[in-house]
Amino acid sequence: MYMVGTILGLFVTATIILIKDYETESTWWLAGFLFLCGLGAFSSVTASIFNNIIDPKYMDLVYYISARLSVSAHYLAPVCILIYAMLYSNLINNKIVYLLLFIPEILCYILLPIKNNDLKTTTELLQYIGILCIVEVPYLFSAIVLLIYSFVKEKYYLIKKYKFVNIVIIVSGLIYVTPFNFILRALGMENSWELFSILIPIHFVIFIYFANKFAVFGDTMKFDKYKFAFENIIDYICRLSSTFDPLLQLKLTH
Repeated sequence: MYMVGTILGLFVTATIILIKDYETESTWWLAGFLFLCGLGAFSSVTASIFNNIIDPKYMDLVYYISARLSVSAHYLAPVCILIYAMLYSNLINNKIVYLLLFIPEILCYILLPIKNNDLKTTTELLQYIGILCIVEVPYLFSAIVLLIYSFVKEKYYLIKKYKFVNIVIIVSGLIYVTPFNFILRALGMENSWELFSILIPIHFVIFIYFANKFAVFGDTMKFDKYKFAFENIIDYICRLSSTFDPLLQLKLTH
């Protein structure tokens, strides 16, 4: 049950951002990414949850459902976060491009066996994760680059500040998801993903903190009895990054 905090953190965050900002298209893609990651986390403990509470003859079905949830998270979540980054950066807003991004994932569904990881041999698992690295990691790296680019290119201070807070939450998450869920596992460190049981609950707390102080993914939540002093640091970073924009400085002083 060590993944309970991870699963709840992902589902609750996705639900919050949908409730608070359901009218924005990019929000749906981000929420989809979080929900899929939550399903992936749930798939990792499905067998252990049901192993002692259902008839053993139904365990094959449990393993199959678990495998379906796992591959759905692995194949679809990276596409969702990349499309979110495209919309967020205002670089590409083309439905045809979005559909094309799903082609490699459809091929993975067709060509790769759907089998619970617990039932795979070490060789089968390494081959599977290796293919995932080739297919999925470029999506995640591209999303990171686009999100950082959207912050760097932004000229208006207030929007830049908002984007900085957003990428602190999203990019930092992608930075540890990419190695722990893909790269390290492809190198034989299969249990590296178990660190999510620590990292994602911490990330959820950080999300709540930023949602209290700022608008995160369009969400604001206020807990007035708590006082934090992190805003000055963010102000400094955003102003420093805008130092070389004379037009912006003129706007800020007037």
